[in-house]
Amino acid sequence: MFAHPLDASRTSFFALSLLGFGILTGCPSKSTPAPDTHAASSNTVTAAPAPAPAVSAAPAAPSASPAGPVGCSVVGPSISIAKGARSDTGATPARLSDGRIVVGYAVGSSPRASVVDLGAQTATAVDVDASTVTKDLGPIEKGSTLSLHRVTPFAATELKMRVLVDASVTAQDKSKRIRCGFADADRIIGSSTADPALAGVSSSLIRNCRSFTDGKNVWALSSWGSTGADGSKRASRWAFHLVGSDGTVHETTLGSRNVPDPTLERYNFDLPASVHEGDAGYVFAGRFNGNLALTRRGEESDAASELSLSWFNAASGMPAVAAADRSVTVLAPIAGKPDLYGVTFPIEATSPKPAVVNVETDKAGAGERSSLSLVRSGADSVLAFVEAKGGGGDAKSVKLVVLDAALKPRTPVLDVPGSGKAAAVKLLNLDPAAGRVLAITLDGGEITAHAVECPH
Repeated sequence: MFAHPLDASRTSFFALSLLGFGILTGCPSKSTPAPDTHAASSNTVTAAPAPAPAVSAAPAAPSASPAGPVGCSVVGPSISIAKGARSDTGATPARLSDGRIVVGYAVGSSPRASVVDLGAQTATAVDVDASTVTKDLGPIEKGSTLSLHRVTPFAATELKMRVLVDASVTAQDKSKRIRCGFADADRIIGSSTADPALAGVSSSLIRNCRSFTDGKNVWALSSWGSTGADGSKRASRWAFHLVGSDGTVHETTLGSRNVPDPTLERYNFDLPASVHEGDAGYVFAGRFNGNLALTRRGEESDAASELSLSWFNAASGMPAVAAADRSVTVLAPIAGKPDLYGVTFPIEATSPKPAVVNVETDKAGAGERSSLSLVRSGADSVLAFVEAKGGGGDAKSVKLVVLDAALKPRTPVLDVPGSGKAAAVKLLNLDPAAGRVLAITLDGGEITAHAVECPH
């Protein structure tokens, strides 16, 4: 582990309240991974969300068949937050210390944020300070591509919302400029340039990163590719960057693997999710060569637990992680298929290998499931995901279901309202005791908030 000082201008931010959020968006690699030969076992961790103000609209009665279980239902009208939003950025909900719910997203090349008022059933756009994002990434040259991977609200000043922005610019020669972290202060991690050709040069270059906050702490995850001067010893490394109260960033290596070519996406530690569970520390989930990667780091530890890699006979997608009552739940989809794999286990224990989670939807069958989002409510887990229509076609919709402690469905699957062009969904716990969550969907370029109530 090492530490390096950040610009003093960021130190003042730590007096402000931060805000937690769920798991990350990302685009799965199109490459075809091969199984990893390493054993699969891991420890894990996550934080249970705090309650939020109740929705003022009268709850609708959950639907149920005479002999079937009671299902979840949308409560009150849905709230339109923004139109024309970028699908690669998705929408990330968060709750400020004053109770306000804020959603981060992007339109064009601009990070945006809107405050959602559930009582008034309105959403109001607020100004975002993203001054250092442009500075870090520089001009977007002709032929280059800007990607805004995620916008996460975490605090407010008198005039503007403060957000974390994860972004990159890919040039025509495939080189990248990458940055993750504060949009109005020094980034947590990143690079000005990334040479696409590592061979023949002794180097260690960042391949991707994502930033996180839990309301008190801010951190980032990054993946690095390295090679020796003679082109040998090629490896990929996963790293954790924790911002201290004094503004110093502390780095911990989460794991590394020797790889044939560290420039290929399949050999990056990508699509990461991460949560913090008080004195139990941090848990990290991601994908490496199609495997689900899991590890954790204790609160006061300088080292991570052993990295586990689980292969499910096909490439995994972006995982979701949540926790409550000192147990953690991890779920992962399979690229191109409706299969889901998951596991729940005590935070300090070694993770068993995830097993198949059976979630049945409509009679026509399901296609690929992606954009998993997960929150815990006691022993139950509320899961939302985007599902492609079985048998092909472009239709995609958002589904929501409650899973019990054994990860078996406890409710029928709810179809969240939308236009059938869903790209992403994120959940925010409103009131775990009442079984109430907020589902933020990105469907046909429109971001919408849906209050959902589930039996408990």
